[in-house]
Amino acid sequence: MGKSLLASVPLALFGMATLAGTVHGQDARTLVVAADIWCPYNCEPHDENRGYLVDLLEEVFTPHGFAIEYRVMPWARALIEVERGLIDGVLGVVRGNQGGTLIGDEPVGRDETVLVVRRGEEFEYSRPDDLDDKAIGRIAGYSYDGLGPFDAYLAVRSYDSREIYVIHHDKPLESLLSMLQDGRIDVFPENRYVANHTIYRLGLYGAVSMLETGLGDDIFVAFAPNETGERKLAILDEGVRALKDSGRFADILSRYGIDESN
Repeated sequence: MGKSLLASVPLALFGMATLAGTVHGQDARTLVVAADIWCPYNCEPHDENRGYLVDLLEEVFTPHGFAIEYRVMPWARALIEVERGLIDGVLGVVRGNQGGTLIGDEPVGRDETVLVVRRGEEFEYSRPDDLDDKAIGRIAGYSYDGLGPFDAYLAVRSYDSREIYVIHHDKPLESLLSMLQDGRIDVFPENRYVANHTIYRLGLYGAVSMLETGLGDDIFVAFAPNETGERKLAILDEGVRALKDSGRFADILSRYGIDESN
């Protein structure tokens, strides 16, 4: 349940992408990245811990003389701004649906999709049709299985307007949990670590359950489709490889309670 279901974003906007060598109006030595809140991957910009993807970028790019500017905005908007070259990068993209953005060879995490339901209303999930009688919540612009059968099922439900509610703002998970508690939806998909982090933060651990789906994808930081984006992507790939080889990558993840060794 990564992000960036780009089919939901008007294609005309993608045609507006600029191939400028630098991001308009930004210091060339500032790396501007954005996403909606997806903690622990990317958290509140003013928190002491801004998320492990932000920490990872600082670890890689600071030695190259870059400062990281992290902004919060709705996910679909972040994708459009990267496509247009208005910002440098977007956090938390998955390989199958990054649109015209650039991603590299080194994943920066693993996305594992779970289904969040009210405690006591668990059910066995094996295929998307198991959700036919459920009111579903989802986040605009997200993909949950790399444009596979689950994403296709959600697209059909959305087209048919069959009890599916789409959240568009920059803190969507809190809205989905509120809707679940209020009975407006029965289930929503989310990344395991993101769901777990927010459930604990809001004190809802005893009120909800997470169901396994077996769905997932690699996570990347995507860059603008221009020469500057290509250069920064090369820096990121090289830096992530070095951090993985040294064990430092695992240390960064562990600060946020993430263990991808299994």
